[in-house]
Amino acid sequence: MQVFSGLRGKMIIAIILVVVVNMAIVMGFLQFILKESGESAAQIKAKSDLATGRAIIEATYPGDWEVRGEQLYKGNILMNEHFEIVDYIGQLTGNTVTIFLGDTRITTNVITKEGKRAVGTQISETVGNAVLKRGETYVGEADVVGHIYQTAYEPIRNKAGDIIGIWYVGTSKEFVSNMVWTTQKGMIYIALGAIVISILQAIFVANNFAKAIQKIAEGISLAANRNFSHRIQMNRKDEIGELATAYNSMAEKIGTLINEVRDSATLVLESATDLDIASSEQATASESIAATVDEISNGAGMQSNATEDTVRIVTNINERITKIADNATEAFNSSNQSVKMADDGKGKIAGSITQMEQINKKSHDTAMIMKNLSERSGQIGNIIGLISNIAEQTNLLALNASIEAARAGEHGRGFAVVADEVRKLAEQSSQATGQIGGLIQDIQNEVEKAVKEVEGNVHSIESGVASVREAGNFFEDLRNSSNDVSLKIKEISDSVLNIQNVTKDLVYKVDEINEIARQTAIGTESMASMSEEQSATLQEISATVSQMRKTTEDLKNQVDCFNC
Repeated sequence: MQVFSGLRGKMIIAIILVVVVNMAIVMGFLQFILKESGESAAQIKAKSDLATGRAIIEATYPGDWEVRGEQLYKGNILMNEHFEIVDYIGQLTGNTVTIFLGDTRITTNVITKEGKRAVGTQISETVGNAVLKRGETYVGEADVVGHIYQTAYEPIRNKAGDIIGIWYVGTSKEFVSNMVWTTQKGMIYIALGAIVISILQAIFVANNFAKAIQKIAEGISLAANRNFSHRIQMNRKDEIGELATAYNSMAEKIGTLINEVRDSATLVLESATDLDIASSEQATASESIAATVDEISNGAGMQSNATEDTVRIVTNINERITKIADNATEAFNSSNQSVKMADDGKGKIAGSITQMEQINKKSHDTAMIMKNLSERSGQIGNIIGLISNIAEQTNLLALNASIEAARAGEHGRGFAVVADEVRKLAEQSSQATGQIGGLIQDIQNEVEKAVKEVEGNVHSIESGVASVREAGNFFEDLRNSSNDVSLKIKEISDSVLNIQNVTKDLVYKVDEINEIARQTAIGTESMASMSEEQSATLQEISATVSQMRKTTEDLKNQVDCFNC
């Protein structure tokens, strides 16, 4: 049946079972009470009827009770088999009635199984002991000729007060059962009516409850299908109403939460897209920076190689200048010796001529060395120009690296610092090469002067030698020329010493350039390593952003399925 289906039917059945079980318990309890009450009422009735019957006998048959022979008399009336009185009282009270002589029935309306009056039968031992021996009135359940009765026994006494018999009235078990059954029928009717009313009430309550639960179930079903816009309309003040209110509050909060999640997912998706674009730009910038760093590294390597060549050339120049200085000193000493020999006399002209020839030879060597020095200085100038160009290129590359690092933002801050250091090193290299270029220019000028001086001295020496050989009388002129040569050689020696000092400073400056180039190479290697690390990091960021965007899109698609 539709009425008993689902939760409604279960509630109705449960209520009916509760009512039926409770009614059964109550009926069982009342059955026990009724039985006890019926037995008690039967005993009271028997006791009351005992007194009533005695009063009837006393009124009907005046006189004392006495035993005459084997017979019992009441006054002058023989009671043995005097059935009229017991039948009358039995009909009047509806009980069994018996008169005993001693413990034996002499008149009674109790019928045996054979359908005869139970005259001549004995009383039970229990009752006999209580009534005949102790003289008590016995009221209670007793076995009367094989049947259970609620009975009342009292002793019959003669005029002397001796117990000579028993007066008995008994209510049968059927009387108690009939009385209990009559009461039970009324109770059954009442119980059935209560059950019917309970069923009707159960149906009403179950329908009311089921309708409320159905509304809540519909709301929950819609929520299960991702629709949280539905609100349960219910004006109940009980727990079901509280449940509906709680559901409405929950749906409201979940709907708000879903809208917030949807908005957040949209923002996260937009941010992920922006971050993906930014990471792509960062990757492009990183690649550009890496390329720039490679160029800087190549330039730094070229600069380092060039400075190493410069160091070797300058060292060679310094060695040659040192040799020139030694030759100049030696020539100066020889010139002084020639002057001294000229002062000693013409006899030593041959020795002077020899010394002059040596001076001439040394002067030629000096001229050749100075020419080589001039050529080396020119080579150094070219190398310095190359270093200057490399420094300018390094400076431009560092500037480009700074620009790319600025585009990279926070991720390019480390590259900006390294690029700035590279720029500073490039500026220092440029300044140092400028200074070295100036020094080399000075050296070249001094060398040119020295070459001219040496060449002039060579011609002078040759002229002096020719003059000495041609005529000894020109000895004084030779002495003067020797003095001039000595002075010129002194000047050459001083110039060579100046050149030697300049070349020493040049070696120091070139060492500085070499150190700067080495630091530049180290810096570019560090920048290259950082660029590779940044590139790897940006790739990881790009992969993470792609995964985050995919996850966010999935979340947004899921959230968009909800109706709030």
